[in-house]
Amino acid sequence: MPFSEAMARVLPAHNGVDAHITGEYGEARASGLHGGVDFNYVGGQSGVNLTHPPVHAPIAGEVTFVGGQYGTIKILDSEGYSHEILHTNTQSVSVGADVSAGDPIGTMGGRGPNGASQYAQHVHYQMKDAAGKRVSPQQWWDNRPSSMPVPASSAFVYPFQKLETTEDGIRKYVDVVDPQTYYSALAKAEDGFYPIGANGQWHGGIHFGSQTGATLAQDAGIRCIADGEVIAYRVDSNYPTVAYDSYGPATYSTGFVLVRHRLQLPPAPEKSGTAAVNGTDNTQKEEEPSLLLHSLYMHLQHWEDYRAGTKKARPAYWGDAVYAVAEFANDADRGKNPHIPEDGIGLNLRDADGQIAGYAPRGVKLTLGEEGKKRGYYAVTGVVSGEVLPAGLTGAYAYKKELTETPADPATDRVVVLDKPIGVKAGDVMGHLGQYQRYVDANPLGSSCSERPLVQLDVFTCDDVEAFIAQSRERAGELDERHKILLLVEAGAKLALPTKADQRIAESDGVVLDATSPKTGQWAKVRKGSVQVVGKAGLTGYTTATRTYSNGDVLSRMVDARGNAIEVDAYNALPAAGKAAYTQREVLVPSGDAVWVERGMLGEGPLMTGRSLEAWSAFPLSTSDSEGPEAAVPRVFAVKSLQEIATDPDGTRWWRVMVGSADGKGRSGWAREKGQARVRLCTPWDWPGFELVTADDITPAALYANHVAKHPRTRKDEQSKFAAQGASAESSQLFTRLYELIDRDGDKKLVATEIRRALSQPWLAEALSRLIVRHDSEWAGPMDKWDALDELIPEARKADWTQEKKRIESLFWWDELKGTHELRKNSSIIHLHPVGFVANFLSTTGRDCLTVAQGQVTFDAEGNNTPGNAYYSRVLHWPGGASGVTIGRGYDMKERSESAVRQHLTSAGVAREVAGKFSKGAGLSGVDAKRFVADNKITLGEISCEAQKILFEDIVYPSYVQAAKKKYEMAVKDNDGAQPWDSLDQKIRDIAVDLTYQQGSVWNRQMRYIKANDRESLAVYIETTSELSQYEKGRRRAAYLRSQ
Repeated sequence: MPFSEAMARVLPAHNGVDAHITGEYGEARASGLHGGVDFNYVGGQSGVNLTHPPVHAPIAGEVTFVGGQYGTIKILDSEGYSHEILHTNTQSVSVGADVSAGDPIGTMGGRGPNGASQYAQHVHYQMKDAAGKRVSPQQWWDNRPSSMPVPASSAFVYPFQKLETTEDGIRKYVDVVDPQTYYSALAKAEDGFYPIGANGQWHGGIHFGSQTGATLAQDAGIRCIADGEVIAYRVDSNYPTVAYDSYGPATYSTGFVLVRHRLQLPPAPEKSGTAAVNGTDNTQKEEEPSLLLHSLYMHLQHWEDYRAGTKKARPAYWGDAVYAVAEFANDADRGKNPHIPEDGIGLNLRDADGQIAGYAPRGVKLTLGEEGKKRGYYAVTGVVSGEVLPAGLTGAYAYKKELTETPADPATDRVVVLDKPIGVKAGDVMGHLGQYQRYVDANPLGSSCSERPLVQLDVFTCDDVEAFIAQSRERAGELDERHKILLLVEAGAKLALPTKADQRIAESDGVVLDATSPKTGQWAKVRKGSVQVVGKAGLTGYTTATRTYSNGDVLSRMVDARGNAIEVDAYNALPAAGKAAYTQREVLVPSGDAVWVERGMLGEGPLMTGRSLEAWSAFPLSTSDSEGPEAAVPRVFAVKSLQEIATDPDGTRWWRVMVGSADGKGRSGWAREKGQARVRLCTPWDWPGFELVTADDITPAALYANHVAKHPRTRKDEQSKFAAQGASAESSQLFTRLYELIDRDGDKKLVATEIRRALSQPWLAEALSRLIVRHDSEWAGPMDKWDALDELIPEARKADWTQEKKRIESLFWWDELKGTHELRKNSSIIHLHPVGFVANFLSTTGRDCLTVAQGQVTFDAEGNNTPGNAYYSRVLHWPGGASGVTIGRGYDMKERSESAVRQHLTSAGVAREVAGKFSKGAGLSGVDAKRFVADNKITLGEISCEAQKILFEDIVYPSYVQAAKKKYEMAVKDNDGAQPWDSLDQKIRDIAVDLTYQQGSVWNRQMRYIKANDRESLAVYIETTSELSQYEKGRRRAAYLRSQ
């Protein structure tokens, strides 16, 4: 890791200005050789250097000294080196504090013995080894392994899918999108609630077991909740047991895997005037603020179950798989490969360009790296057994399809801390449910003495989450409207209720949609009037978009001389001779002002008769309504999940939602996207509904005493003693908030039934899941905190308690990782509810990013989301022919400038520096585009699923929509009664756009089927017309038209 990275960690780039060295280590000075490295920001004693900018820790460790004449801060790392920062203006840490690399520790200054400004404003960084000898920081850092940043998480998923039965009776796994699915499942759990368990103790995660398995697809294994890196794991060879004195042995799992993730803020939108000037690339800016998180998957299945032949997939992080040259590998031509020995048969090894470079006989076992430029060929990183020819061959590639994969066996019964973290994706299997029997489960006479599958999931951070949320909320205010995908109803918000209808439309009247009516929503705006049949000759000035004539009459149906009427669509499908018979028009002659009616009471046609309707002279909802229910706790809704919607006259949306009221009951009403007090649209980066609670001063002994004091079996003469010992828990900020949320009977008891009841109520489950709590990790010592319970445990239970403490200690892993991989030595960390966290960020990524608002048929045809597949679209690819460099679903750079590509990618959420590298493919086509893709596909990596969606919806698809719409409107401009473009079935429009995308335009012979607006007739036409049917395997237009 170069020293420049360490310097940038101490003084991160500020508004594009980097730190630079002003004084080298060892340079001669009047006072002797310089004992450290001096640096500040470029610009000398001006600008940011005079504002006392923050100084950050260069490394993780313990603060051993703060202050002195030079404003010194010393940090002792895990290897015994002292990292010393001098001349600080202020210090924000204290002796004994544990800091992570990059944590703020003070501000830059010029402090010396003569005062705060004795020296120029700068950082002096010096180091000493364990013996106190000075060390050059530059050489020390330059000789350390490169510190690659944790990749930002670009996708989130819930830990389990669920099973659903299709209409055909097929059971299949589907992703969960509604967090209430999880809250309802967790309400059935026996224990393991967040943040206080059924036993009254702190619990930093959530349990999944037999009860939750009735809802969730747990047999498939627990999935990684976000993109990240595995940094440590432990696998039990066999489950250990705890030997209780009074009961039988209880089986449990100590197996776990720990994954780190980086949650990075989306880039702020580009401001005008900040683009590249004079051809210079404007991509070198500071990294966006981020939060380092960890997810823990605890109590995993032991190795014996996998070794015994179970078909469950082995986790990939156990180690690199071994690949043996298969028995069907049959390369034997010595003329083509001189490295093959006489009678040899096996596999040709090739160089990066595909030329033969060596040979591996059948049975030779290899380890592989990344895929090379030649598809299907992977780098040979090692020879496990056997020999390859020539000896010492390097840079070779093997064809993977002629190798047999053997999964790796794990190291067992110890914590494996990875020097090089292993990348994992959201949805990757982390393991399977292990066993965890409690004391009660070990009773040989009890009915529960059986297997008890269970896994625990924690999410926590060692970073300053409060500061990150403040930065996040500030960034949220800069983001555009498309990021506002959540609806927040704050506590105290009053929902609106519909006013009473003040009019009634008689059965004898007809109604027609008013031209200004919203196209969707609970209520529609209509005009009432009388239905008449008039001659076509007397009608003029027809407007397709509103189906009105110049005199205001509204077209209903076409009528022939015998009085037979047909709908407009059927009329439009007739040949000219057939249309001639329909010389009359059924029209509605409107009268009076427009009114509002419930849309569900209207028919499918443009007008309706023969039904009495309630009506409103004004839109039924108003923000001035004060009679609606009031929310007692905040509610957050993903807008896409809200089903009941209304649109008021100015186009503003309302949604019908349910909130929890002060009486504990659920009440429903209407929330407006803007202009309603305490209701607003927001982004996930607003962290809506989240609140930080401190509980790190609550000990296990206090929690136990508080729990026992309120237990119904505790003798009354002991209750006050235990209550006094548990007072610190009872009066804590955490318990105060929990009582406010879920203690409906006011008895100040947190029992399992009360927690389950809260989890079954969406508003309370959500509030619990958005508590962020600071507390010691339950996976860290010392055991002193548990020994403190000894005097509280009844004498008859002490022998069992002694055994239970052994189990508790066997579950610890923190001490083996502290000080590494950004984990503090101090185990006081900040916990988040896994479901609440995922629910907040799921809407920004995941499967939803594979669903687009329009054009799904085109989106699906332009690639897939399967890494490694030839049509994986989130990496650079070249469609062939004269196409350009392409990324995502159809984003072709051929006709775009570098600045446009960079701006589009940045707007989609791609990091500026990465966007700048992608943009170098702008303007290329044909063989030049092919070469650029081959040279950069692997090194540039992939864009996020969400970025791909934004590029498609905002850049790629709209231009084709406009082209298809223009062609359609030209085709129907003289067609009396033709549907306006916006009134066509959405999937019909999508097919028209897809045809435009593929062939440049909707051809005239195809247009009649678009105009007919009939899905089935268009589907049949596609299937029976060779010019279209030949593409059905890839584009699946007919199936799309027939889907729901």
